[in-house]
Amino acid sequence: MGRKRLFDMDAALDAAMREFWEKGYEGTSLSDLTAAMGIERPSLYRFFGNKDDLFRRVVERYDECHLRFVAHALAAPTVCEVVRRFLEGLIETVTQSEMPRGALDLNAGIACAPGCEKILAGWRERHEQALTTRFAEARRTGDLKGSLLPEAAAGYLLSVSAGIAIRAKGGETRAVLQQIAHIACIPFR
Repeated sequence: MGRKRLFDMDAALDAAMREFWEKGYEGTSLSDLTAAMGIERPSLYRFFGNKDDLFRRVVERYDECHLRFVAHALAAPTVCEVVRRFLEGLIETVTQSEMPRGALDLNAGIACAPGCEKILAGWRERHEQALTTRFAEARRTGDLKGSLLPEAAAGYLLSVSAGIAIRAKGGETRAVLQQIAHIACIPFR
């Protein structure tokens, strides 16, 4: 008979997420993780695998808990509304008081091991592809006007998003970040 799990998986993942978000991938040790998660190292390996496996699960949980705004944005009726909703949701995430400021992917990924880089590259690619697909749809319906390519529109939005997250990490006010988002919407009007 297997051992019973004596901890809440979601709470443990949330604790690991906070550690990676606050300290980055490389700055977070296994000792930091086990202390924050309230488990011993053998349990970490047994239930979560190695550090890369745990980080992959944390990134999935980040999507589920903190990036729900992405689906809401992609469902917007116009490309201008897509961009507005995306940036507003991002600003909420990167400035929330109960979590570290900034974005998990940027905070954790500035300096990280190859496994972490691979996880984040795949994660970013999925988000960029979803935005590109939405902008391509807008191009077909005539909502994305001018010569702006769907790939460039997605790249632009993600570049602005990264800048907003970095400024939030540095302590920028929500009001200033909202003004930056407002300016970023201009090419889509």
